[in-house]
Amino acid sequence: NTLSFVEQHRLKKLPDLIARLEAEIAKLETYLSEPDLYSTAPLKFEKATQALLERQSALSEAEEDWLMLEERSEG
Repeated sequence: NTLSFVEQHRLKKLPDLIARLEAEIAKLETYLSEPDLYSTAPLKFEKATQALLERQSALSEAEEDWLMLEERSEG
C-alpha cells in the first residue's frame, strides 16, 4: 500500500508533533509537581491538569496515527 500525499505529509510531521507534545507534557508534569500549587492556586492547578490530559490524549492519538501510517508505508 502506498500512502496518499496527505498521509505522507502527516507521516513526516508526526515525529515533530510527538516530540512537542512530550515536551509540553513534561513541563506540565513538572509544574503540577509543585507541592503547594493545589492549595495556593487551585484554578491554575485545574487548568494545568486539564491541559495535561488534553496533551496526553493528543500524544496517544498522534502515536497511533504514526504507527498506522508507518505500517502502511512499509506495505
